[in-house]
Amino acid sequence: MKDARQIKRSAYSEHIHRVKEFLKEDINNVNLVRDSLRKWINGISNQIKWDRVYWSSALAYTYVTPLLLSGLGIYRVRVNKMSLGSLIGIVYTSLNAYPSLINALWGICLLAQNVVPIRRIEELIEA
Repeated sequence: MKDARQIKRSAYSEHIHRVKEFLKEDINNVNLVRDSLRKWINGISNQIKWDRVYWSSALAYTYVTPLLLSGLGIYRVRVNKMSLGSLIGIVYTSLNAYPSLINALWGICLLAQNVVPIRRIEELIEA
């Protein structure tokens, strides 16, 4: 995701530069503007794809884990290695714990998206 976001931002900067050249500096090369726009669109598409992969995986994880725990728990209840009350407690807790865990991971991902702009600012300061 970090690489996809960096490519998108780089292509966006390039596109802004190309449009500025095209509009203000009389460099009438439409192909440069079109190519930079295509790079930017491809970068955004790639970022959206990875975002969807993450969210689909997170949603699947949120619902599959309690189902797996239920299946294993039912087996353990049938062989008298766990009580039914323990199984209910585990399943109930997992239904509440995993969505919270996914939300925490989402927050970390949002924070990680700031790495690229922060590094770019650092590069500008050093230059």
